[in-house]
Amino acid sequence: MRKAKTADAYASLPTAMLAEHFRDGPLRELIDLQRRAMMLASLEGASDHERLRHLETLMVLAMTAMENFHSFTSECQRLASSLTHAAAERH
Repeated sequence: MRKAKTADAYASLPTAMLAEHFRDGPLRELIDLQRRAMMLASLEGASDHERLRHLETLMVLAMTAMENFHSFTSECQRLASSLTHAAAERH
């Protein structure tokens, strides 16, 4: 599992790199989370203990994915506001 990036880590990335990072980072984590949730839902014949173990793993992944997604979207919002403010100052 990846550690959540801070907003400052995203601030140094150009916009195109932010989009690439979204695809390779938070979005990929959310897709993995969906895939694992589907696997958990389809565990036939698994014991309660095995299902609980998978659920615990899923919850950790969900928290990490949401933290990373929140950090990324917060930085994108800050970047967009900064660009809008800079454009308004030029006019």
